[in-house]
Amino acid sequence: MVEVEPAAPDCSLSSRSAIEGAVLAYEKIVCANAACPNFQTCHPVGIEPGTRIRVLDVGPELECPLGYSLVSAKVAYDD
Repeated sequence: MVEVEPAAPDCSLSSRSAIEGAVLAYEKIVCANAACPNFQTCHPVGIEPGTRIRVLDVGPELECPLGYSLVSAKVAYDD
């Protein structure tokens, strides 16, 4: 039997808390601008607020129309 664990989607994180290797509780970005090119990254399907995630890789800074200091990040669910 093979166990399959779902992979966490890429998401946006506050540039201050986005440290490779860090384990943190995901904080939802408060934004309703569905036309923003970062909307999918800021509202990842499968990561609920409070979910413990591990930052695997920190990507580039995102341009946020609301002025938030955000970066894209590859993350994994923390056990």
